[in-house]
Amino acid sequence: MATRTKTQGLSKTLDNKYSNTFRLADKAYALDNYVRSQIANNIPNMHRDIRIHLLEEMYKIAQEIYAASFTVGNVRRKHLTELKIHLTLADMLLRQVYDLHCVKSAKLEHVAALLLEMKTITYGWAHREETAKKS
Repeated sequence: MATRTKTQGLSKTLDNKYSNTFRLADKAYALDNYVRSQIANNIPNMHRDIRIHLLEEMYKIAQEIYAASFTVGNVRRKHLTELKIHLTLADMLLRQVYDLHCVKSAKLEHVAALLLEMKTITYGWAHREETAKKS
């Protein structure tokens, strides 16, 4: 019985460690799932180019998060800059979807909140990287 408690404690510690490390990746995964299930399906075929570009940006966001996670120095800062660009492009595409009036505004507000959280984390991470470079 003591072994079971010890194993559960270790599992909880590892979960906390990795959830802090990949918090941004978890948010990107949640954003991608929500966009695929609630937003992209409601964009009419007449505007499929917006749907395609939106899904491409979701993929590029995840790609840049993982690339920045596994690199250091100037390369990491480059990936963080690219991540900022893709987050901003996704925001622009969601504004276009809003203008089409094909998705409920509550769903778009949820996606906007997820994007805002991701932007906040990304800008904080980039700021820490710039500060570390200077010192």
